[in-house]
Amino acid sequence: MTQLIIAGVETVLPQNFSVTVKRENSFFTKSGEYTYDCTLRLDNPINQQLYGFLHRLNKTGQIDTQRTAILMADGHVYCRGTEVVTKWTDQTVSVQIVSGESELNYFVGQEQKIEDLILGSIDVRLANLEGITFDVGLEDAWPTAHKSYDESDYCLPTINVGGTILNRITTLREGVETDLSDGYYFTNATPQPYLCALLRRILEALHYNMDTATINQIENTPLRNLFIVNTVRTEEYAKMVANGCVIEGNVENSVIGRGVEIKKGAIVRNCIIMGHSTIEEGVRIENMVVDKWAKITEKQNLICPENQPGYIRRMDII
Repeated sequence: MTQLIIAGVETVLPQNFSVTVKRENSFFTKSGEYTYDCTLRLDNPINQQLYGFLHRLNKTGQIDTQRTAILMADGHVYCRGTEVVTKWTDQTVSVQIVSGESELNYFVGQEQKIEDLILGSIDVRLANLEGITFDVGLEDAWPTAHKSYDESDYCLPTINVGGTILNRITTLREGVETDLSDGYYFTNATPQPYLCALLRRILEALHYNMDTATINQIENTPLRNLFIVNTVRTEEYAKMVANGCVIEGNVENSVIGRGVEIKKGAIVRNCIIMGHSTIEEGVRIENMVVDKWAKITEKQNLICPENQPGYIRRMDII
């Protein structure tokens, strides 16, 4: 007996039901694990309600998306993933059940921006009191400064960003010297999120679940000690990493400023790309500093020696 369960509801399958198994799927741009294609009829009330009465000609509402899907046969789970509606008529609806890499490709292929995701907030409020910037309630937070992932999702290291010292340790509390035994405080308190914590939060926000073995391959490595340098004083994790960039090309060992656009097929290596610059399709650029609002047009190779980096001036169009 074959069963297809969508969002906890068992669908009504047609007689002689069959599915098409694909390794490479035209719906996605990347290779992935197995994808199951199937067609369901809309001539029964269960499927009609599950798919929001798509068979009605006056149907105007949005289709539910990113619902869980489980394909079973004789009690064995063949696929546990996400349902994707590909097309429908007044009589049938075609769906794909994607799992593994195909499932992740579906989620990340929707061009969602990190700044629009709900990644949660830290549990410490930030404030300015009497001219001194510090964390309110750091009696609870200062031990966090020394905790590693996964005891904490962020840390408070003292770092120098362009001459500004973030998370400078102080014993002043509202202008009054305190004993270190009572805990210490920070001026310019700016949480630095751990890389692994951000990956977890982003995948959860996309409703994508990694298996334990995959998680361990990432977290049981030195990567667990890496944090993302954040200069924005915010409690929200999404704002700590989102800077308005659109990166569709390949970036290696480079610093990317806010609002930069790197288009498909572009290769950026060993570069500093400053804010609001554009790297068009097919461009290859290495060992360069690109100033703000510059634009490099399509299919150019701009490669400089490592010991003599090149410079593109602000607002230049190359």
